[in-house]
Amino acid sequence: MTSYTVEYITDKLKQHLETTHLSVEDMSDGCGAKFNALIVSDKFEGIPLLERHRMVNTVLSTELKTI
Repeated sequence: MTSYTVEYITDKLKQHLETTHLSVEDMSDGCGAKFNALIVSDKFEGIPLLERHRMVNTVLSTELKTI
């Protein structure tokens, strides 16, 4: 199982979603299996919540196979 870091997830989300604010927290006590993210991006403006979640899931599609 691959372990992802807060820095890795943060960098990937920043790069793809052009965030204006991003907070990522490892909720798995450091093993990289569960994350909580607060994302603010101009790309989300006018987009319904479900579609925003889909956008994030698309960015992290590879990682979500093991997270």
